[in-house]
Amino acid sequence: ASFDNDYWALEAPFTPWQLLTGTVDPQYKNANGKIQWQPDWLTRNDRASSVRLSTQVEFRGPAFAKQLGTRLAWSTQTRTRSYLQVLEADPSLLKWAETAGSGQLQASGVNLGSAFHLQSSAWQEWAGSLAAVPVSNGSLRIRLGATAKLYMGLGYVEAKSAGTRFKLHGQDSLTVFNSDMQWSYSSPRAIQALTGSILSGARPSLGSISGVGLGFDLGAVVEFGRMGDAKWKAALDGKPSFGANPYRAQLAFSLLDMGGIRYGNELTTVDIFNDQPKTLVWDTAVWAALAQGQNALFTSLESFAQSELNYSKTAQKRSVRLPATWVMQGNYRFNRWLQLGVQWKHNNQALALSSVRVVPRFESKWFELGTPLALQAGYRDFGAGAFLRIGPVWLGSDKLFSSLFQNKKSDLDLYAGISLGWNLGDSSKKN
Repeated sequence: ASFDNDYWALEAPFTPWQLLTGTVDPQYKNANGKIQWQPDWLTRNDRASSVRLSTQVEFRGPAFAKQLGTRLAWSTQTRTRSYLQVLEADPSLLKWAETAGSGQLQASGVNLGSAFHLQSSAWQEWAGSLAAVPVSNGSLRIRLGATAKLYMGLGYVEAKSAGTRFKLHGQDSLTVFNSDMQWSYSSPRAIQALTGSILSGARPSLGSISGVGLGFDLGAVVEFGRMGDAKWKAALDGKPSFGANPYRAQLAFSLLDMGGIRYGNELTTVDIFNDQPKTLVWDTAVWAALAQGQNALFTSLESFAQSELNYSKTAQKRSVRLPATWVMQGNYRFNRWLQLGVQWKHNNQALALSSVRVVPRFESKWFELGTPLALQAGYRDFGAGAFLRIGPVWLGSDKLFSSLFQNKKSDLDLYAGISLGWNLGDSSKKN
């Protein structure tokens, strides 16, 4: 899971490390010795002309792999992913949202002009992979792999506005001076879920499928360079295909998530336009709709748009292309335990998912420790992190150290998991 933005930041007068070690200055504590959090610790980048925000969550379910002889292997795996990215937003829109959330709209009103673009999607994957080793000798090994995926769309929302200007008159009425906006959604449920989280969230949910599609991954790994240790030389002489890696250097190339999800007639597109002021009075009916929930309020606002603005609503079949990613990475073994990895990940459709990492690490069969140094969020933010594996359990954060020892934070990431393997059938063959 990760979160990043360039507008809000938590800037406390102490670091998370001081909080963990109990060395926070007493002036920031209450009478009970607890931190007395202050609203002004949440700062804003008032110099920003446009705001970007991204968050993503991924859940990897069960996976199984089996080797076929010495040259082939197959696997199956499942995954659920969701992301939300604000590609463009006027800062005044966020200020208005904060004001609305604090219930302070009784003032003279809010007047804003905003360009806005938001995308959010959630989907599940069922995948099958096949890998082969066409070349394996004492100095070179080449591995090739391909994965076919069945995508099941859980929800899609996109909202765009070339410029909309409106004014809230306290809790009495709303005047729309001009508007030019469009939004698309797979179902009203998707919009409702968007207000609370990232659509359906990264949780498997077979009952929420509203679209299907196909996709695939392609990858290649080239390994070369003989290690000097006698044990590693023996492994090379045995020409292992998918076992221990006795090569000194490794280069890998992959193209991930090529494909899309096709939604049926559930995908609705709404266009709204007006260039003359129109006013919606917050009457009893509107407040009653709000009391009934978000769907009722949305229906009330939609009725106003239909009657007072230039409004069109169409349902159509549409394919949503997923954010395909290029990945290039390399790894070098200094000895049997010390390694250095480099990774470049690029995504044209969702630049916020792009990054560059350098990862020095210590690795053995039962223990692994690494310190990734990364440029993330579209190569804009630097982070120094750490990850740890003990046996099959691993966890980490690419921004652990920068989070612990800096008092200003505008992003967060965390990953964890467990990986288990066992022998099936002949104990001499590892699966």
